[in-house]
Amino acid sequence: MNKKAALFMPTLAIATLFLLTYSFYVFIIKDPGTHYYSSIGDNQVSLSNTYSNVEKDLLYTEQVVKYSLNKATEKFLEHGGIKEECIKTWVFNDPTCNPALEENFKMYLAKELANYNKELQEIEFKGSLIRVKLKDIRYHDKLNDFEYNYIVKNEFTLEFPLELEKLNKVKSEIKKCVDDGVKLEDCETTSNEEKKGNLVYFTIENNKNVFSFIPTPGFRKMNTTFTVDKQKPAQKLEF
Repeated sequence: MNKKAALFMPTLAIATLFLLTYSFYVFIIKDPGTHYYSSIGDNQVSLSNTYSNVEKDLLYTEQVVKYSLNKATEKFLEHGGIKEECIKTWVFNDPTCNPALEENFKMYLAKELANYNKELQEIEFKGSLIRVKLKDIRYHDKLNDFEYNYIVKNEFTLEFPLELEKLNKVKSEIKKCVDDGVKLEDCETTSNEEKKGNLVYFTIENNKNVFSFIPTPGFRKMNTTFTVDKQKPAQKLEF
């Protein structure tokens, strides 16, 4: 379980003890003639159920985030690091097909999480890790003379299955060549270049495995292919 999410457990335990003690004082000591003895038991059951539900929800959500990260990475690579409607064609400075890799990955991840009714709030790329923050979850219950509200932060820091820094480095190298008017076949990058006909291929190894169901379920290294539109015949690249 994520360390930050796990901090909720002792906090809820302390809150439970406080609320039950306060309830005992209000219902029993302050008013011995009251008929709220059964309410204390109901409150305790409600809080205990909430504790159990929170633990299950956090474990489930963490697995959903892990799966969604892999699925988003798979689609990100499949479509060349840009939006699907761009048909794997990079167009620098274009509002739609500009290879803004971080924003594009966030878009794919948000779509995958939405399939599980999870709302992505923000992500932070931290080298080989990624921090994913979802919409907070609110737990609430109201019984006889007893009500509680608790908000749990859904935030996870996990292994990132994509070498985004390497892709960004190659992107910068290619953009410089485009801006300077250098032919892509003469562009010096940290990748292996190969020209076939009118197409130039750049190959970069992604040393992280991505879980994919195609062709069969399992972890594998994936490549991505895309073209660069320079307002001239498109040139195709491959990672």
